[in-house]
Amino acid sequence: MKRFLFYLIGLIMTLSLFFNIERLDINQDNEINLQSFIYLLVTIAVISILIIPTFSKVRVVWATGLWMFAYLIIKIFLLGNGRLFGGINTYLTITEAFFVVVITALTHRLAREVNIFRRSVEQVTLLMSGQSLKDIELASDEIQREMTRSRHYSRPMSVIVADLKGQNFKSKIDNTITEIQNETAVQYARAKIAQDIQRQLRLMDIVLFDKQNQQFIIVCPEVNVEGIRPVITKINNQMHNIGLNVKFGSATFPDEGLTFTSLMDQAQQKMNYSHIDS
Repeated sequence: MKRFLFYLIGLIMTLSLFFNIERLDINQDNEINLQSFIYLLVTIAVISILIIPTFSKVRVVWATGLWMFAYLIIKIFLLGNGRLFGGINTYLTITEAFFVVVITALTHRLAREVNIFRRSVEQVTLLMSGQSLKDIELASDEIQREMTRSRHYSRPMSVIVADLKGQNFKSKIDNTITEIQNETAVQYARAKIAQDIQRQLRLMDIVLFDKQNQQFIIVCPEVNVEGIRPVITKINNQMHNIGLNVKFGSATFPDEGLTFTSLMDQAQQKMNYSHIDS
């Protein structure tokens, strides 16, 4: 939190200086006369870095380098006078480049701190719910291990996809959830739903969450085509008890797919036809 405040205060102070620097001329010659496009460029850079995750995920040198490159291209070939150095141009170029680098770097660091804070909140809310909800992207080793075991011993394995998109489930889990706002509430609600799902499963079953598709993925080793319907029915009944309508799709190894990806595809296709499919 200290670093977050440090970068936030630093960014605010730097932006204040940047947007008011032309007022700091002591004499009447107005020597500090930055070109107009630089203000728009810096504004776009700050907003983009804060709201587009890709910018905050790359290294700070790449983030600042990209906007510095954009500044040079615009100044030399598009809206600038084409002269970087010589007389007052040298002073203006150094001043403009300084603000581009410092402001984009501070914004990048601030965005990083926001992401760290968000992940910390996610972990806290998961602990509050008593359930660790795994991201499907981080569970590839566990999934591969189950697929390998099923192939090696010629045993079935089923995959269930549960889709809750369009559900306002933040307000249907706990009354206290209304005290938690926005993404924090969503994370808490997901964890609570995962906990409810897990209660209907065996210890060996795995509950994952696919952030890209906003779906719960349930891996059920040793469950064949006949055995998957009762599992879905139990989960569906529990979801109805808490006021949620869920679309389900399922697929079973090896009858409907030989890889996890193919099982997921089959389950997705089935989900389009019925709320409870097997």
